[in-house]
Amino acid sequence: MHREVTLAFPHDDRNSQEPFKTEAIGPAEGGADTSLEYLQNVVTEPTQLSTRYELAKCGCDCWYCDDCCERKGYNLRKELIGALDSFQNLLMITLTVDPELFDSHEEAYFYLRENRCISVLMQGLDRLGHLNSRQYFYVLEFQESGNPHYHLLVDASRIPHEDLLAEWSKNRPPDKPAPELNRPPFGLVWISKRHFAGGALHAARYATKYLVKVPEYGWPEWVLKLGSDKRVPRYGASRKFWNRPKQERKSRRRARVRSNSVSYGLRLEQCGSTTNLFGVTRFVMPDEEVKEQRQWIARLAVSTDIFQVLDEFCEIGSRRAAIWVNQGHKAIEEINKAAGRPVQVLAMAKFGAKPNAPS
Repeated sequence: MHREVTLAFPHDDRNSQEPFKTEAIGPAEGGADTSLEYLQNVVTEPTQLSTRYELAKCGCDCWYCDDCCERKGYNLRKELIGALDSFQNLLMITLTVDPELFDSHEEAYFYLRENRCISVLMQGLDRLGHLNSRQYFYVLEFQESGNPHYHLLVDASRIPHEDLLAEWSKNRPPDKPAPELNRPPFGLVWISKRHFAGGALHAARYATKYLVKVPEYGWPEWVLKLGSDKRVPRYGASRKFWNRPKQERKSRRRARVRSNSVSYGLRLEQCGSTTNLFGVTRFVMPDEEVKEQRQWIARLAVSTDIFQVLDEFCEIGSRRAAIWVNQGHKAIEEINKAAGRPVQVLAMAKFGAKPNAPS
């Protein structure tokens, strides 16, 4: 069954809005199959100066992506600073696990998680009186071999190494034989940072530096195979660490299936395989200040490889490319020309009213 779609694009040299109606080609995989060749109408805003169009990368939003993790890590850093402000003092501890205790690094990781080894450590340190509070934040890192280890921020002024090692060693699997002489029972531990001169800001930057980048040697193969049924979070925290407001009670309806229920490796492969089209309009405010408003138009079935083909019209970047034309149909023509075909629209905005100028 066909349906009509009304789309309108901002434009700066016409004073009327003339919706351009098109008929969808037909349903495909549950939705209409349309292409940019149909999206060729413009809308005028009386206060606007000019319009350009931008293509932006559709990222995978995955912590294991070298592009997406940077943005996510810096956003987390802002929130982490506020959470760490409540600590009386900040120490960073590094915790490792003896790989000889497990048949694989994957087994070692899930043992650490399922047995709540960090929580057991913190409970022991608290009983010994070494903690100001039992709040903590940790970052998961992988050695080049694939073995997991943790960087742990705790609220403490001093923790004796012998107590730290003893409490961590309590996590040793009970079915393993006694450790060799002078070999840590569960893994090496040390205080990797005893003082943060810049307080919470310094500590947050120090911790999240492990989150905003991908290791030079990449991720372990066993990690990239996970992500669909079993997830491997790159960071974690104690209960009530974030002091976030309580979320509204969830609906009793069945939870929607996650659209990203695929492995990390597949998500990385798909990152940037589609793009978003935006209209960017410059407005003159009453005080003569110039502001920009970005309006999402559509998600397109074309990858970021098109950025290189559009270099005559674009500012090249890893995430965004600006098409320096001021009419919607010209932007569409350039995208289609660069792609060598009418580009399919995967999702689109509902237009029909003029976009409001920024306040």
